Amino acid sequence: IYNSWGDPFYVGLNELTLFDETGAEIPLEPGQLSADPESVNVLIGDIDEGAGDDIRTPDKLVNHVVDDNTAHNSWLAPFLPPCTKIYIVFDVPVVVSGLRLHNYNKTPKVVCKH
Repeated sequence: IYNSWGDPFYVGLNELTLFDETGAEIPLEPGQLSADPESVNVLIGDIDEGAGDDIRTPDKLVNHVVDDNTAHNSWLAPFLPPCTKIYIVFDVPVVVSGLRLHNYNKTPKVVCKH
């Protein structure tokens, strides 16, 4: 993700969907995803008590709950230029012909532009 839309410090998504060469959705499991930075949980320190316990983690990108702007179904990470990265790992070669991202917008300012 090369740009954050509205928030210079964070980027968030509600869903990530991949499609194969026929247009069918490619099933994804939480164990296939990682991100760099992983989530706001990397901000452990003197910020708040309970830092590192934020539920907005990469596994939420494939839980198929899209129309929910709560933290329970979202991923949020620090936006670190030049880009924040999402990695998807497959055990076998897979043709990916499409990608759909759904923004996380707790407020209208906290969204991702793709």
